[in-house]
Amino acid sequence: MYAGDASLGPDGATTEIATATQILFTDRWYNVNHLHDVVTPYNNLWYANIAMPATFDGTEIHWTDLDLDLMRDADLGVLLKDVDLFEARAASGYYPQSIVSKVYEVRDEVLALARSGAFPFDRERQIDP
Repeated sequence: MYAGDASLGPDGATTEIATATQILFTDRWYNVNHLHDVVTPYNNLWYANIAMPATFDGTEIHWTDLDLDLMRDADLGVLLKDVDLFEARAASGYYPQSIVSKVYEVRDEVLALARSGAFPFDRERQIDP
């Protein structure tokens, strides 16, 4: 994420990111954005995309978003985002069943890591090393 990029708050309203640290993985089906400064009425701490593992072609980093997201709001806690979108696409056959199963498995993994504050959801360590 870059300064000025749009992000979504808990109610789906667009917010603006001032700075963020993005953590991408080549072996995990999610990525995490720790938000340093957010120009918003929300207090979002991080945003995680359930996504295929990142790849690097020597020039660019690529990853495929799988719709289901999670965010950590300082006041509201960990929230699932875009559940309806993911479930509608899954029901329509847009995603193969193997991807649907993987998304739900990863959702549970991310929720457990986020609740425990384990890497990569140890926000304080990520934004102030």
